[in-house]
Parts: sequence; C-alpha cells; structure tokens
Amino acid sequence: MSPSKLALTFSPLVLFTLIGHLLGPDVVGWAALASAVLAVAILVAGLRDGVKLVTLASAVVFGGLAALALLGSHDAATFVSTYGTGVSALLIGSIMLISVVTVPFTEQYARAVVPREAWASAGFRSVNRRISAVWGGVVVGVGLSRLLYGAVNSSGTHLGSVTRLILTWGIPILLVLAGLKYTKQAASADEQPHTAQTPRSEPPSL
Repeated sequence: MSPSKLALTFSPLVLFTLIGHLLGPDVVGWAALASAVLAVAILVAGLRDGVKLVTLASAVVFGGLAALALLGSHDAATFVSTYGTGVSALLIGSIMLISVVTVPFTEQYARAVVPREAWASAGFRSVNRRISAVWGGVVVGVGLSRLLYGAVNSSGTHLGSVTRLILTWGIPILLVLAGLKYTKQAASADEQPHTAQTPRSEPPSL
C-alpha cells in the first residue's frame, strides 16, 4: 500500500478525530456524519476496484456514531465526543485483524500494483497477512490510547499538557510511523521475487 492510499483509507478517522477533538460535543455528531459521508464517497469512487473493507467499515461505524450523537441525548453526544475516536479506531482495527485470517484487507490495494499471476502465490498472501496484522495493531493501539485518554480525562483527573499530548497525538503518530516503516520494508522485500520472475529480453545472437 502506498502512503497516499493509506491516507485516503484512514481519512474518515482522521477527519473525525480532528473535528471532534478541536470542537467538542456540540459538533461531534456532525463530525461523525461528515466522516461517514467521506467514507461513502471514497467507497463509491473506488467501486471499480471492488468494495474496500476498511472504507465500508468506516462508513458504518461513523454513521452509527453520527446517529447516536445527533439523535440521542446530550449525554450520548458527550459519550461520542469523549470516546468516539477510541471506539471507532478499536472497531475498525479489530475488523482489520479479523481480515488477517480470512482475506487480508491490504490485498485489495496490493492487487492494483502486483501482477495478476502473483495474486494466488503464498508469498503475496503472506506479506499481506503481515502488513494487515501490523496496521490492525496500529489502529487498535490508537483506539486504546484514545480510550485511555477519554477515561482518565472524564474521571476528573488532571492531566499535564505533556501527558495529554502523548495520549492524544504522540502514541498514535509513533504507531503510524512504525506501521509505515514496516509496510515499506515488507513491500520492498515482496517486490524482489516479482521482479525476478519478469523475463528479460536477451540481446540478439550474432
């Protein structure tokens, strides 16, 4: 998966996190709705290459959060504002991890850049299982970090600015950077066998 495709895949989660974190419970329902609409738009735009599991999951999760915050009570909106990012990341990350034992979600993206004859190979499936597992772990880790922040913050415990920054942005950013590094290494290693299988043209004999 390229960084641009990863950014597009996770953009609904990023959008919800930014708007919800900055503006709070008064607009968190609209933030969730905007994220759901963005996920649906990405899903429709990519239908030619099939329905993407993570994007579909994002549309469902953020649609549910939007309904809870907009149609529920003020307490429901406060819950979504406090725990929404953590809950959504945990759900989406869990779906990623489940895909590892079925069809790794990254295969859908990798098929666009890998020759069709390699799709059924053990190496292709193996590298996508590993990359999918890593990104599932990354997103689950982000979710746990945000849930911890929400729980501590809502308990009335005073958090220093450094601790707050670490839980809300520091840990997620480090996890994403680690995921990107691993993806690049795994994808580069997987490209070598495909390159080796590509026949080279021989110079004409004299």
